[in-house]
Amino acid sequence: MKKTFLSILTLLIISNFQSVAQSRFNLIYEQQLGMHYAAENFNAGFHLIDYLDTLMIPKKIIEKDNFSDQIVNPIYRLGKAFFSTYMLGDFALTMNHERFGHGYRFLEAGYEITNIEYNLPPPFTWENSWITADD
Repeated sequence: MKKTFLSILTLLIISNFQSVAQSRFNLIYEQQLGMHYAAENFNAGFHLIDYLDTLMIPKKIIEKDNFSDQIVNPIYRLGKAFFSTYMLGDFALTMNHERFGHGYRFLEAGYEITNIEYNLPPPFTWENSWITADD
C-alpha cells in the first residue's frame, strides 16, 4: 500500500511538469499569496484527496449480498462523508475564505493578521469563524 501511494504521488508530481498535464490541477506559488494561489492549490488538493480516497478507502465494508450490507454500507458511507469529507472540506474552505479573502484585504490595507479563529461547522457548533488583525 505504501508503494502504491508513493507511485501515485510520483506520477502526480511528474504530470505537473509535463506540457500535456491537465492545467486545472496545478500547484502554483505567488509572492503575494492571493486568492488565485489558494484556489488553485485547494482545487489540486481536493482532486488528490478524492483520487486517493477512491483508491484506498473501500466503498463497501460488507461485500455479501444480504440484509446487513443494505444497512451497514449506507451508514458507513454517510458517516464517512459526514465525518471526513464534510469536516475536511469545511476546514479548507473556511480557512481559504478567512485567510485569502478577508486576510488578503487586511494585508493590502497594511494590517497584520494576528489570529484566525476556526470553529467547527454545524451541527457541532453554531459559532462563526473569524480573523483579527492589528495595525
